Amino acid sequence: MVSADTALFSPYVTFAPDLCTGCSECIKACPTKAIRLYNNNPTCLANKCIRCGECLRVCSSGAISITTYELEALQKDKVSIALVSPVLYSQFKGVMPNDILLALKKIGFHNVMDPSYYIEMYLYAVEEYIARNRTAGLSPWPLISPVCPVVIRLIAYQFPNLLPHLLPIMRPVSLIAKETRERISWEYKIKKDDIILYHLTPCPAKLVPTRSSFSRETYLVDRIMGIKDTDAVASLILLLVLVLEPLSIGLTVATTATWTARESTQNRNPQSASLDKEFIELTEKHSLTIGQIVQITGRKKPKTCEEWLNGKAPVPPKALKAIKAWANTQGKESVAEGKTNRRLGNKRTPSDISAQQE
Repeated sequence: MVSADTALFSPYVTFAPDLCTGCSECIKACPTKAIRLYNNNPTCLANKCIRCGECLRVCSSGAISITTYELEALQKDKVSIALVSPVLYSQFKGVMPNDILLALKKIGFHNVMDPSYYIEMYLYAVEEYIARNRTAGLSPWPLISPVCPVVIRLIAYQFPNLLPHLLPIMRPVSLIAKETRERISWEYKIKKDDIILYHLTPCPAKLVPTRSSFSRETYLVDRIMGIKDTDAVASLILLLVLVLEPLSIGLTVATTATWTARESTQNRNPQSASLDKEFIELTEKHSLTIGQIVQITGRKKPKTCEEWLNGKAPVPPKALKAIKAWANTQGKESVAEGKTNRRLGNKRTPSDISAQQE
């Protein structure tokens, strides 16, 4: 029998009675038997729900949804901070993480935090604890990761004898939430309670409700926005990144290309600069075209030869050697042609002599 007190119902999931077909698949799938029928409608009990999402997975009619916050909630917050899961970056192919974070600020967040650094800190702490535990025996083996709240709730609810196996290390999101709240409170000169932390994650199960049987369970993040469920977040980020950002991105790319070309020119050694200068002088002296340079040096790409002439790429010694050999050949041919002309000029034919006498 289920109590009529709705305060006992779980805020984790929401049921749509008009979509429910009464198949009872969610009741069978729930590992803690938290789903019951109340007035012929399914409900989820807060004192048993661990927010594993099994009911959502097996529901074929779409009658179950996860409770998350929408973007409208940002308008009521004094200071809203987004803690972004790195999984969000993979949703936008070819877009840099920094552009995604900037887009989130334009959506309405006062600040955006990337927890990647804290994830590295957590992994290092886990490695250190495991190494110490091998000698000191601080915790029984095997050790269980505390990253997933569902696992912790399931252990606390059904397998309390496994609680000593949990790693006593603060989760990355909790660590960044704690430090972010303290730092933002100091920077903005406001109370910590006025700071609302949003966690953008593919797993809304990481939210701890205000009504929970796990009385000792605490969570430093205030609200959750599911990446999959909050379509507005994905669509707005895509709009900002693909429509409003291309100009700044294009300028950044152009500036970077210019800087790279300048750096490559400055970093060339004196010998390379001397080869480039000699190459340019020879090509200008003989008025060589790009096609002739390609033919003489044996290069397949005319763009490479063009970069040599513009100073964007260093001239290989082999290419300069080929140009020198061709120039020497042209010089020898000119000398031979001059000698031939002089010999022909010294030989006077009878017709030339008679023409001169006349």
